[in-house]
Amino acid sequence: MRRTPARILLPILSGVTACLVVGGCGAVAAPGSTNPGPLRDTASGQRLRVTVAAGCPTSDSGMVGVTNEGSDLASQMLPSAQPTAGLLCGYDGLNGGAGLGGGGSTNGGAFTLESQKDLDAAAAQSLAQSVAQIPLGHGGGVVCSCPMADGSAAVVVLSYPGRSDVDLWVLTNGCSSIANGDLVLASCGSPAVAAIVTTIAVMVGE
Repeated sequence: MRRTPARILLPILSGVTACLVVGGCGAVAAPGSTNPGPLRDTASGQRLRVTVAAGCPTSDSGMVGVTNEGSDLASQMLPSAQPTAGLLCGYDGLNGGAGLGGGGSTNGGAFTLESQKDLDAAAAQSLAQSVAQIPLGHGGGVVCSCPMADGSAAVVVLSYPGRSDVDLWVLTNGCSSIANGDLVLASCGSPAVAAIVTTIAVMVGE
């Protein structure tokens, strides 16, 4: 698959409120609920490891997330340094291209690579800043009703000086989320997460 450049700069988002604002999802905060701390990525199963140099794997079938190196990622979504480049991998879900936005894949088949796009330094830094600024805590009393999920996903790969590339696993529909292998940012209760996930989905063509 031909790699295409993506130089779309993401808006800087801020604020987390109690109601999800995409996909017709309603949310209610339980009385007296507090911020119980970060969500942990506890999914059991195979995980992807993707690098900018190697490019995107042709399928994410059977994968539950990504894996990364670095103890700092247990307490923050991304390294504190600025990325120098990036890569976006978009994967069809079970419906073979009927993911968020309804776009059809030119490749065909469930859980296959739909798109692969390079990020220049400016786009990689904008995306990283948008993700890193979202608080890790979550509303423990929030209840969400999510739209249908078909397993469509994206992998964001960011290159940093002096360390291994860092991957983010992005579920682009249903109860969408962003995970780094240790921590999870869930769209349920966070319009900021939902907005970033939607932007990533559009960038990879889902």
